[in-house]
Amino acid sequence: MHLRSHTLPVFIGICLLVTLIASPARAQDLIFADGFESGNTSAWSYAPEQCSNGLDDDDDGFFDCDDFDCLEDPSCIPEICDDFVDNDGDGLFDCDDPECTNDPVCIPEICDNGIDDDGDTFFDCDDFECIGDPACP
Repeated sequence: MHLRSHTLPVFIGICLLVTLIASPARAQDLIFADGFESGNTSAWSYAPEQCSNGLDDDDDGFFDCDDFDCLEDPSCIPEICDDFVDNDGDGLFDCDDPECTNDPVCIPEICDNGIDDDGDTFFDCDDFECIGDPACP
């Protein structure tokens, strides 16, 4: 049985070069490097990953923000809650973004409870947020 080597460029986010070894007589039984059988048209087509729909759109086994195609998608970049930038591109900045609801920098300091509410190591009237608060003369 004589084997021939064929190369096939497959575009899945980046161009991968897959070397296919095929017996001319049994090409219909070929299994591609990505596990698709030769008769499966999804081996030849590409659906881009949509990074926030809960589906594995490109059939690579990774969903949404866990898919390498979504590494730089704004919906997969976490909001940094104290840099005055809309990191995740949702139009909401820092403490106005729901992702920051429980971030210590977004929890206001209560100026008379003896607790460092916002986690900045300053308690009550020693916290800059409490300047001018009636509880802090």
